[in-house]
Amino acid sequence: MKLRIVPPVLTFLCGLAMWAIANYIHIAEFSVEASWRKSIFLVFMILGVASGTAGVLIFRAAKTTIDPMNPSKTSLLVTDGIFQWTRNPMYLGLFSILLGWLFYLQNALGIIVLIFFYFYMTNVQIKAEEEALQEKFGDAYTAYTEKVRRWL
Repeated sequence: MKLRIVPPVLTFLCGLAMWAIANYIHIAEFSVEASWRKSIFLVFMILGVASGTAGVLIFRAAKTTIDPMNPSKTSLLVTDGIFQWTRNPMYLGLFSILLGWLFYLQNALGIIVLIFFYFYMTNVQIKAEEEALQEKFGDAYTAYTEKVRRWL
């Protein structure tokens, strides 16, 4: 597998990069009233944590791995719960947290980091996982990917 950085670590590093941009590059700042800024941040944070937690809990209930380093260890193709709407609820949750962080920091240049996160996760992490799942579950996985989108 081509994975280079564990997704939660990548999310932390992206959040740190967004913070550095917001603190040192002031050309793309925007202003959101303080109470709205905190509310928007909390909404995206809650959605992100809920999405990721729902995915983890369903995987645990199904007794299959949540280890992004070894998708070939998956023992069951999970397609119920939150997996009916997104094939990657944990990664969607991490993206949502970063989106909330963007609003909290109020610097539009953070969008560059979000775009990087999206493309990195899709092309390095998710596609490698999809290959392993396709190999393991064949037609059942193909049918699932035709019904449920990768992100949303």
